[in-house]
Amino acid sequence: MRKERVRLYGIDTPESRTRDLEEKKYGLAAKSFVQSFLPVGSMQTLRTQKDDKGKFGRILGEFVVYDAKTSAWKELNQIMIDQHYGVEYHGQSKQDIAEEHLRNRELLTL
Repeated sequence: MRKERVRLYGIDTPESRTRDLEEKKYGLAAKSFVQSFLPVGSMQTLRTQKDDKGKFGRILGEFVVYDAKTSAWKELNQIMIDQHYGVEYHGQSKQDIAEEHLRNRELLTL
């Protein structure tokens, strides 16, 4: 699978394509975290949630990556929530999760 866009299931992250420079800073940090977590050549699995693509043409799924150091699989989506790069999201109003995003900004040191 190459050059496919994936929407991480069950998580909302700040936008990286926005005019809001503060939000963009955190969105780019989340993107950088994903890129470091999924290095080229790493063993990774994408568990998809739907057979088709979402409304923006992206695959909806969860990445799991094998960590050779611990001999365990790690779930990117949950780690992003735990590390404050995103918040749990299952289609509710964005207003409902706005406070969680603000709290994450306070916890991340950028």
